Amino acid sequence: MLPSRSSLWRMLLLFVVLQLVILGLMRRSPVVAAQSPAVLSASQQFNPSMRPLPKAQSITGTWDSELANKLNIPGTITDLVFADDGRLTIMGKFNYLNGQFVNGLATLNQQGVWQSYGLHAQESGTVATATYYHNQLYVGGRFKHLAGTPLNGIARWNGTSFEQVGTGVSYENGDPAGINQLGVMSDTLYLAGNFNHFNNRLTPGIIGWRNQQVINLPSHPIADVRQMALVDNRMMITHVYPGKEQYPLSYAFLQNNQWIEPPWLGPIQRYNFDWVFAGNNGFYRPMYADSNRTISQLQFWQTDDWTNSIPTSLNLNYMSLTQLANQQTYVSDSQYLHQLTSDAWQLVNLPMQIRQINTLANHNNILYLAGDFTLNGQPSSLVRWDGTQLESLATTIRYANVASLGGQQGRPIALTSDFNPLTSWSDQTLFSWHNQSWQPLLRKITTESFEVLSVDDQTSYFAAETPITTTDTIKRNLWQIQPDVSFSDPLSQSATISTWSISGTQLLGKLYGGSLEGVIKLDQGNMSNLADHGGILGWFDKVLMTDNQLYAVEPSGERGYWHTYFKRWNGTSWQQIDTVGIADSQKSLQIVGWRGSLYFLDHNQLCRFNGTDCQVVATFDQVPNVLVADDNNFLYVGGPFEHVDNVATGTLARWDGTTWQGLNQPANGEITQISANDQHLYIAGKFTHVGATPSLGVAALRFGASEVETYLFYLPQVVR
Repeated sequence: MLPSRSSLWRMLLLFVVLQLVILGLMRRSPVVAAQSPAVLSASQQFNPSMRPLPKAQSITGTWDSELANKLNIPGTITDLVFADDGRLTIMGKFNYLNGQFVNGLATLNQQGVWQSYGLHAQESGTVATATYYHNQLYVGGRFKHLAGTPLNGIARWNGTSFEQVGTGVSYENGDPAGINQLGVMSDTLYLAGNFNHFNNRLTPGIIGWRNQQVINLPSHPIADVRQMALVDNRMMITHVYPGKEQYPLSYAFLQNNQWIEPPWLGPIQRYNFDWVFAGNNGFYRPMYADSNRTISQLQFWQTDDWTNSIPTSLNLNYMSLTQLANQQTYVSDSQYLHQLTSDAWQLVNLPMQIRQINTLANHNNILYLAGDFTLNGQPSSLVRWDGTQLESLATTIRYANVASLGGQQGRPIALTSDFNPLTSWSDQTLFSWHNQSWQPLLRKITTESFEVLSVDDQTSYFAAETPITTTDTIKRNLWQIQPDVSFSDPLSQSATISTWSISGTQLLGKLYGGSLEGVIKLDQGNMSNLADHGGILGWFDKVLMTDNQLYAVEPSGERGYWHTYFKRWNGTSWQQIDTVGIADSQKSLQIVGWRGSLYFLDHNQLCRFNGTDCQVVATFDQVPNVLVADDNNFLYVGGPFEHVDNVATGTLARWDGTTWQGLNQPANGEITQISANDQHLYIAGKFTHVGATPSLGVAALRFGASEVETYLFYLPQVVR
């Protein structure tokens, strides 16, 4: 007997319901493998920003998996520490070591195998110092967490995880505290740095720790300690005197439980208080040759005075010193290694290319050098030299320092900046993602800052305060980046000073001097003049537009604040309408025009200025880095935060005027740069993955559902 038409419909409906239930169960029941923390992959390691968000509160899309780790720079190893059994621990700013995910801390064991500690991406570089005490590794620095464990600047590795050491270090006024150096003397662990509390005890930047008890040092006027060197039962430090206004750095010497202030050699002597080194059963300190802060000689402290100055013509701007057990003394600057022979320095020619030497160390009469090298045609970050043979131990990479970010048609455009503190110049390179690789478009070594400005998914510009050249001899403040990554000249004119901002899908410029002055607008290649200076705009005023109202803001830095002047164009002239003190927690004033008001970041708050007064819109649990607007659709905020008000967003938050959202597949670290349009989102920062996708420091998201949300069922047509 054939089923009736109504029973057939019921059967079909039941079939559809069963299919939906099965699919729903499949979608809601992921398979989880039990793993120990030691074998978790990079994308699986615990990170608060990786908590899944409800669908209604998430930004969905597809990350570009081709970016991977291709935009990287050599990592920086800042310190080398040996255990008695030969284990070598290194720390610094690096994410990968020999292709292994380590994030700034790793140990080479006796079997020659590198071991990691499960640090998160943004924890790279937060560990500044380490030592072995009772055969256990202690680390110090400026961290609040390590590998998911809450800590305050110091931690002990118990073999499986990090543990607190006392209650850690802190400042009673809440300022950031940290440890600069750790060391062991007379079976006591010494902590030195910038803090005034340890284990809930008042302490002047240096304290001892033994048998879970605080070991106090004799009283001495110390605010914080920059360097510490230990020889037998003697200690030498460089420190800052306490006071409302901190006094200059000085040396202090601890012997027989008494502090001694080493004598000064006279007012014409110049000392480099950044360093003090242990060696030859005493202490070395460098002296400046002149006001250019180049080192001319080393002084040696052995008993109760500085003696035996070692003259040199090296003129070192940077210095690292170590002494082997056979009394061979080595010193390095940023690019050269020298050996002390008969009170004179001799250049050591190592068989490798040296771009940078960061630090030296020794163990069992073998010299270890960390830096940026090329050995046998291969990059290396760490080598060891026995006097005859040179061996590479590790190659490290980390995310690049992206100073500005944009993108076209899903392809990010990144401006990287590598600052050299010795020269105060930055090596800045403009890259475009093109054909599965990063293509360098322009490189400048300068003190000037540049920026990428992407106004929509098709149009991007490269802007500077003063005119620059690209591929020819013409100088311009603004260059357009074409889809074929060539440069074009949209203005055909230059100005002495210029500032730039994005307004919706238009570019606004404020130009001062030259043949083009005033406020201009570029809209799909068409340029128009919006306003003149009117005698009130400053050189570095930033212009903003919202709802056809033109504003200008002038931030002036004053002791922790931007004393910010707000100005408005009334159609014929500029009028100053308000002055607001904004905390300078970001590198530059983060302000945008959006939906008729100006929005800006003030420390950890998002504020709105409507032309007459300011209102707090939202509060973040940590200070954000960057604020951008996508036309009138959304505001985006990025930083190290996890929550906006009471909403868990992760390190990127998007606001539609009512609701805050976070990424469905978030970055596993801090976000420092954002560019967005209605089709793509580009982010840069201190991360290695977005969701489970490797993407070192830069990522591109194509908006849309990241998985199939709709199911189509083709039902047989029932006819009479």
